[in-house]
Amino acid sequence: MIPPKPVSSATPVYSTEAMTPEWLTEVLRHSALPAGGAVVDLRTEKIGTGQIGECHRLVPTYAGDLGEAPHSLVAKLPSKDPASLEFARGARLYAVEVDFYRDVAHELTVRTPRCYHADVSPDEREFILLLEDIDPVEMQDQLTGATTTSAAVAVRQAAALHASSWGRKDILGLPWQRDPAAFWGQLGANLPALQAAVRARYADLVAPEHLEIGDRFVEAFPRWLSSLRSQCLWHCDYRLDNMLFRPGDTADPLVVVDWQGIMPGPPVADVSYFLGNSLTESDRHANERDLLREYHDALRSGGVDGFSWDDCLTAYRAQAFAGFVVTLVASVQVEQTERGDRMFSTMLRRHADQVLHNDSFDALPA
Repeated sequence: MIPPKPVSSATPVYSTEAMTPEWLTEVLRHSALPAGGAVVDLRTEKIGTGQIGECHRLVPTYAGDLGEAPHSLVAKLPSKDPASLEFARGARLYAVEVDFYRDVAHELTVRTPRCYHADVSPDEREFILLLEDIDPVEMQDQLTGATTTSAAVAVRQAAALHASSWGRKDILGLPWQRDPAAFWGQLGANLPALQAAVRARYADLVAPEHLEIGDRFVEAFPRWLSSLRSQCLWHCDYRLDNMLFRPGDTADPLVVVDWQGIMPGPPVADVSYFLGNSLTESDRHANERDLLREYHDALRSGGVDGFSWDDCLTAYRAQAFAGFVVTLVASVQVEQTERGDRMFSTMLRRHADQVLHNDSFDALPA
């Protein structure tokens, strides 16, 4: 059964301070709470370390008929950092994620959190998502890298996302969907300046030969843009920090979150991005072809035809730059933190190694 669309007529609220039991009652009655139930108390706590927005756990106390109302929820809210907030607004990250949960999530076979409420302000500077609180959950460390078993689960979920949206004009052609070449072309207009900023910020954390990949990519950027065909949905930030693994649940082992970057795009980009930044270099060298085969087999099982193994391998090599460009853009646009510097420098190093290991410049269109 498809759940109701996460839209209600409740008064717009974009902070935990403004949330009241009465407001949450009105929201949940649209999607999960029977008329005979009510929220009588509400406790909130900040969770996570997001840089584009904040996450808070909401724990309501109910009276009356509980029905299917959740025992706890996660609220996604705007960042309080001015630079991160402006970057998110300029890239329409908040509005796009709200639209994803409103219009698309229920059409896909990739596992996403259930959404109980989704709203964005007219100026797109404020938003709220009330999402299923996945519990129990096992987060894997982006810096340590995924296990081979978890990586196999992740590539199969990527195949579910891509296969269930492959060629779907009703999804890929929605008015709010972004054109990938136009979107990345606009962000990449400042690529030389971004690369200079990356060099300055990460000079002590990233080897010179890896930083030089960024210099070469600035010149090759138009070739990469020409590879961005809109064949399926593209998560755009498919990495361990955005994956909730469910220990012991073989039927539902992974929930994918953070859909702010979703857009139409090329197949395999999410897989290339994931294997490039969420595996250590040694683990990727040893397993990337087997994992890519698993992804390609899952695509075929999901009904995708006309996309050969050779097509998949060439796309994988070319889309190593998907991870590189995301890292270049995000690493100097969001709030600088110690963990953020460690994460972005690790991603830069791993993606540069991936580019070198796979001769990715040679896989780009001429």
